[in-house]
Amino acid sequence: VGGTLAVACAEKEKPDKVDKEKEKPDKDRTTVKKCSFPKSANELFYDSMPRHQRAIYLCGAIDDSSSKTTIGQLLALEYEDPGTPITMYVTSSGGKVYAGLGIIDVMRSISSPVHTVCVGHCESMGAIILAAGEPGFRFALP
Repeated sequence: VGGTLAVACAEKEKPDKVDKEKEKPDKDRTTVKKCSFPKSANELFYDSMPRHQRAIYLCGAIDDSSSKTTIGQLLALEYEDPGTPITMYVTSSGGKVYAGLGIIDVMRSISSPVHTVCVGHCESMGAIILAAGEPGFRFALP
């Protein structure tokens, strides 16, 4: 989910004179280059929070990318400590229905209760995700 992708690249040096031993590929000449990709606000929030906080931040439009990130974070927190509550902070103007329904399906299928908190505004699919939180633990900040 976002982050850093390690790519192995073989670097070849052109020898001044041809040598049979240097024609063979050398394992020492293989280097690892890091290519970083920009992270979304959801991923930055998740990476900066201590794991014992068990919090997810869903912000912006709900599309396939934000849905994939949120579902991955829900499953990772469920795997770390099943049954312990997860808090999802939501501020969204809505988005794709199928992406939002995927998030809701995972929220219902994991054993950890998902507490939802509206931060800012929740419209359209954002409001539906907010309403899909654990009964009695759905909040909206003023």
